[in-house]
Amino acid sequence: MRGILATALAAATASLIATSAIAQTINIKLAHGSPRGHPNYVHAEMLAAEIEKVTNGRVKVTVFGDRQLGDDRDIIQIVRTGTADAGYASSVNFPLILKKVSFDALQLPGLVKSYDDLGKVLISPAAIKLLDSLQSDGLVGLAFSEGGQRHFLNRNGPTQKIEDFKGLKTRIVPIALHKAMWERVGTNPVGIPYGEVYTSMQTKVIDAVEFNISSIYADKVYEQATHVTLTGHYFWPGAFIFNKAKFDSMPKDIQDAILKASRALTPVWTAHTKSEENKQIALLKDKGVKIYEFQDRARLLQLMQPIFDEWSAKDPLIGEYIQDAKRVDQGS
Repeated sequence: MRGILATALAAATASLIATSAIAQTINIKLAHGSPRGHPNYVHAEMLAAEIEKVTNGRVKVTVFGDRQLGDDRDIIQIVRTGTADAGYASSVNFPLILKKVSFDALQLPGLVKSYDDLGKVLISPAAIKLLDSLQSDGLVGLAFSEGGQRHFLNRNGPTQKIEDFKGLKTRIVPIALHKAMWERVGTNPVGIPYGEVYTSMQTKVIDAVEFNISSIYADKVYEQATHVTLTGHYFWPGAFIFNKAKFDSMPKDIQDAILKASRALTPVWTAHTKSEENKQIALLKDKGVKIYEFQDRARLLQLMQPIFDEWSAKDPLIGEYIQDAKRVDQGS
């Protein structure tokens, strides 16, 4: 009898320990560099709330935004090392930090024409492969978000045709893909730090800048240039990432719930950024900024074809992403 009781007690204790372990809250630290009010800041808060919801509170996410733990480049590294459990970084940083040239696919110029299309392309099979490819770097790619489509601010006048770009000293982010694009359309691209855009426009070091609307408005660059053309030449997606060791340590049902919830939010995030951009365009108009539509998307795509071909040869995933984007564009 004593043996039976001892066995029963041991089983009950083991069951209690297991139940306690399952019920124990998993605390997650999520870091990003975006300032309060930026779409990415809002999206991080949305993701944190959704993860807590779908896990019934078993996972608690604390968000550290506004560069509290560093900028995008820092975020990738601290998530890899486990200093932060999760984070968000713009896609432009993955080729720079992790040598993931495949992520250049997300900014191929003129490929995706609208936020609505982007919400579909960023959950396409090729996009999910891009996220999954991060596992070899010790990361789990949760989902893509969108920080704001890039447009063209020119102090000299509208930029509605390809010819209008010719000779303009244009500030760009100095990466190979962007440099290739802006040289193809005839500008003189200049690599200038983000924080120097306003003064560079003020002192006429540059004539123009390719920027998202939120930056034009928040940084008041419109005080130095009043002509915005909605070129929508490429988007500025980023990825929410998770430390792989931490992710793998969580119960399988929690892993599945987090992945499913994250990827379901992608179209919601792109729609939110679109809405915010429309509000800021209205605010810019109130400031006297003139807003123009771009009239040369077909010619832009034609000019970019050599770039598509060159980059497709760098990684097969880029070609797959191009095909998925074209299928969305054609409504298939």
